[in-house]
Amino acid sequence: MPVLEVGDDCYDVKTLRANLFARGGLNEKVYGGAVGLRSWLESTKYDAALREDVMAFQRRMNLADDGVVGAKTWPALLRVP
Repeated sequence: MPVLEVGDDCYDVKTLRANLFARGGLNEKVYGGAVGLRSWLESTKYDAALREDVMAFQRRMNLADDGVVGAKTWPALLRVP
């Protein structure tokens, strides 16, 4: 999986968003309800708000909370042992 960070704009960011949503921890105000969820999930932009979501996930998983999705964060998102 590619390393993702703020400023990236690619399909892999959609995969990141879908996995963050599937792992829980996001609340409705993050994506603005059912209508907003679709656009949140469809976005390919790794922005500052997504970085905060990633950092919160990293903290929950006891990973370094640097906001970079790389070799340790992807397996936690994908639940790879």
